[in-house]
Amino acid sequence: MSHPIRLLFLSSAFALAGFACGAGEQDGTTDEGESGGTTSGSSGGTTSGSGGFEIGSGGTILEPPATANCADGTRDPDEACDDGNKDDGDGCASNCRRVEPGYVCADPGQLCSAIAKCGDAIVIFPEQCDDAGVLPLDGCSPTCKFEIGWTCDGEPSTCVETVCGDGAKEGSETCEENEDGESVGLPFDGCGISCQAEPACTGEGCTSVCGDGLIIGAEACDDGNGLDGDGCSATCQEEPGYDCVQPPPCTGEDCTLDLPIIYRDFTAAHPDFGVECTGIDGIDDDEIGGDAAMPGIGADALTAGKPTLASNPEEACISSATSFGQWFTKTAENVEIVGNIVLFPNGGDGFVNRLNNEGDRFQRPPPPAGVQWCADQVDACEACPDGYSVCHPNCEPWDGADGDTRTCAEYPVSVDPIYIDGNPLFFPLDGHPSALPDAGGGTSGARIPEQVYGGLWHWEDEACDAGVSDEVGCPAATQHNFHFTSEIAYWFEYTEGMTANLTFVGDDDVWVFVNQRLAVDLGGLHVPMEGSFNLAADGSINLVSGVDELGDPVTSTSTAAAFGLEVGGVYELKVFHAERKITGSSFKLTLSGFNAARSECTPICGDAIIAAGEQCDDGAEQNTGGHNRCNADCTIGPYCGDGIVQEEAEECDDADPNRPAECAGCLLLIVE
Repeated sequence: MSHPIRLLFLSSAFALAGFACGAGEQDGTTDEGESGGTTSGSSGGTTSGSGGFEIGSGGTILEPPATANCADGTRDPDEACDDGNKDDGDGCASNCRRVEPGYVCADPGQLCSAIAKCGDAIVIFPEQCDDAGVLPLDGCSPTCKFEIGWTCDGEPSTCVETVCGDGAKEGSETCEENEDGESVGLPFDGCGISCQAEPACTGEGCTSVCGDGLIIGAEACDDGNGLDGDGCSATCQEEPGYDCVQPPPCTGEDCTLDLPIIYRDFTAAHPDFGVECTGIDGIDDDEIGGDAAMPGIGADALTAGKPTLASNPEEACISSATSFGQWFTKTAENVEIVGNIVLFPNGGDGFVNRLNNEGDRFQRPPPPAGVQWCADQVDACEACPDGYSVCHPNCEPWDGADGDTRTCAEYPVSVDPIYIDGNPLFFPLDGHPSALPDAGGGTSGARIPEQVYGGLWHWEDEACDAGVSDEVGCPAATQHNFHFTSEIAYWFEYTEGMTANLTFVGDDDVWVFVNQRLAVDLGGLHVPMEGSFNLAADGSINLVSGVDELGDPVTSTSTAAAFGLEVGGVYELKVFHAERKITGSSFKLTLSGFNAARSECTPICGDAIIAAGEQCDDGAEQNTGGHNRCNADCTIGPYCGDGIVQEEAEECDDADPNRPAECAGCLLLIVE
């Protein structure tokens, strides 16, 4: 290691300094035998620091003049760097006495190289933040970008969640008002609940502004934040140094879809909710409803984004087109409540909701006495060893009238717990502080539906099954909030050869629209039943809308073209659901193949452009590693400022090579 060299500057602005300044020397005093830093009378009360820098009041650095040989391409003993010029902003300060923040200078006479080490608490471009860590979901991402719903400031960055609707668009927010200039707070109005822009959709597809997370029209990317410097620009164009792609759907149990949902709560006083509809043709004479859907109640297309009444048979129990129009809009008759519903992996390639947003699954209750659950569905009945016969799909007692002789040995009875996706007890507004009180009949106990869930319509509370229930409820049961509607929207890009599926199981009324065209029609008061939209790679579509009065599936076919889907276009899925009648409420939504992920922009290592996620990048040929050099994977090797003295290359390293002290550029510069 070379020894430090004392240099004498004749300017009165610089004072003699020792190798290391003590506390006394910082305030102008000197130790015996030294002529250390003094207060310069000609600098208005500033303090001369070592290394030739003068520090004014408040810590302001007063730059000294350039060294005698600055910009000659040779780093002299009094220089921290020398890149052959006297330009600021390129890593080596114009006076050659300071390495600028965010740079390392490996070779005298050569330009310095940019570095940005995420997690070091210093915000250096292209970082948007740096909170001294690299953990996700704390506002500043592991690559030092703003995370959705957060804003960060300072060094180290302090991150706080943004407040949507406060009038200040900040952090990753892309809007603060909807298109009508009204306060935000509801999804599906143009500005979502986290102040992320939403697309505007018609029957011709969707258009949008940059920052809604969807790639539409001339956009090359959309990462959902509308900010420059993170790979996808504020105009949704790919920035140099990045490769932006729409990631494939994630996989694994930890991968979920979190969908916003709007509930609208009603009371039994509304003419369309809490209805009995008994004694009418096509409707069972009990409190549950019919065994078949009623197609044609809703129109074949949305109007202003909402369903409208097309026909109104008596058994639909709908007062009028006006009352129907209140189901999915804010009116004096309801209260709007925003929530979310989480879809979990279904074991295949799709996502499905569960009993709650924590991922718990519904366990089918044990069968009533004398009935055994069967392991797999069969088409006929089976004789069981206990003298009972059971019949699928629900393993109910059977009298063997068709002469079937198969035994349980051929179709083993399940002894393990049976867990079911979806939610046969769907009461999202129970206990919600904004829900409407409904002492007049909007609350009741609940029964587990036989259809789909195999529950034999038994009560949720065992005491009710023991005989304390009546026709309209069970006083001993947990009282639930019925009488509400829900609305979900989801957007997707239609790509060539894509396959996708949406399946919904629920009661009562359910309508699914794709590109504002009716796809699944499960209108009317009915038991839980299944509807689905299945898109094949050739563009053909198979549709299921429940079952008819005989229990046969109601099916039809269509095409992507008939739904107005064109390759490269972005379209909207909308699900509308109404829970109008006690005592059952079920909800099961399954999605697969509809990919609406935001763009992910990753750096291109080796292109000589430093990008978020890289610590450095000098180009593939220069990323050779070594002191103050970039490794082949765009991480920085040992460098000046890492706080570790590299004995072969550094005389000192105080972890802050830009501080005006005796260690500048990791050399001991002594000024006399």
